[in-house]
Amino acid sequence: MGTRGSDEEPLGERMTHDSKTKADESLVHSLSRRSLATPQSPIYQYLDSDLNVTHSWTYSSLYVRVQHVMTHLRRRSEMGDRVVILLPHSPDFISTFLACLGSGLIAVPLQAPRSKTDHEGIDAVIRDTAARLVITSRTLGGGSRPQSSTGGVPTPITLFIEDLVAAPPLSPVALVENRGLIYLQYTSGSTTRPRGVMIEHAQLMANLRSIDQDFEHDENSVGITWLPHFHDMGLVYGLIQPLFNGFPAYILSPESFVRRPGNWLEQSLASEALTVAVQTLPLSFAVTKRQILNLTSAWLLGVPHFVEQKLSEHIHSPASPTCTSDTALEEVLSTQLMD
Repeated sequence: MGTRGSDEEPLGERMTHDSKTKADESLVHSLSRRSLATPQSPIYQYLDSDLNVTHSWTYSSLYVRVQHVMTHLRRRSEMGDRVVILLPHSPDFISTFLACLGSGLIAVPLQAPRSKTDHEGIDAVIRDTAARLVITSRTLGGGSRPQSSTGGVPTPITLFIEDLVAAPPLSPVALVENRGLIYLQYTSGSTTRPRGVMIEHAQLMANLRSIDQDFEHDENSVGITWLPHFHDMGLVYGLIQPLFNGFPAYILSPESFVRRPGNWLEQSLASEALTVAVQTLPLSFAVTKRQILNLTSAWLLGVPHFVEQKLSEHIHSPASPTCTSDTALEEVLSTQLMD
C-alpha cells in the first residue's frame, strides 16, 4: 500500500535547536524539540461538558508517554506494520497515534465500534491493511476486539492501552524519521465499505502549511475542537495543526458537544487568540439550543468575522434545521458527526 522510507535518528540526538524547519521535521521530532525548549507549556487540554480540564498534556509529559508506548510497540512490531487504533475520544489517542509515527508504524485511526455494522467495517479495514496490531481500551468492553481472521489475513494482536501505560518502563528508543507513508485515513463505511487514503509525510506537511497560510497561525494562537479524531478534519486541524505550529488546543469530546453545544462557543470566546473550525450543522445546533446568551458581547470579545457571519446567517435563515425537540436535533447531529 505504498513505499516505506525511513531514517533513524541516533538516540540522544533529540533536537535542541531549530536546525530543521516545520516543513521537514516529523511530528514526533517536533514534539521532542518542543519538549526540550518549553517542557511545561500545555499542548492539549481536555475538557468535560462543564469546561473543566480533566487532563492536560504538556510537551514534556506527552513526549514521555509517547516514548513509553513506543518502547512497548517496538517489541511487538516491525517498521511499516499497520496499527489499527480503536480508542475513545481521550488523551490516549494522540499519544498512541504519535507513538506509532515515531516507531515507523502506519497508524490507522478508526471509530470505536458501536454496532454490528461497525464491527463489519473494522474487520474490512483489518483485512485491507493486513494490520499487525489493534490498540483499543478496556473501557470499550470486549466488543472492541477484532473478529476472527478471514480471507487468509491473520488476526492482529490486540493491545489494551491501559496495559501499555501500566507496563514497566523500558529503555528509550530512537525516533524513526519516516519520509514515506505515515498513516491511513478511512471513510466510516456507513454507506459502503470503508475506503482508505494513504497519507505520506510530504502530503501531510503540505496540507498543514496550506492551512497555516490561510489562517495565519502562530505560537500565540489557541485552538478548540470537538471534532472526532478519526475524521480528517478532527485529526489534522484539531490535533496535528496545534503541534505543527506550537500552540495549545482545548479538546471537547463530540458527545460533550452534543450535550452542551453552547460550551464550544463559550470556550472559544474565552480564548483571546482563536483558531476554530466551523461546520454548518453544529453551528445551527448551538444556535437552536439557544445557549448563546449575548451575540453582541460575543462580537465585542473578538469572534472572527466568519464566525459572526455564520452565526448571523443561521439565526435568521429559514433553511436552518428544525426539529420538534432537542432530543431529535441531537439524534440528527449525532448521526452526522459519528457516522
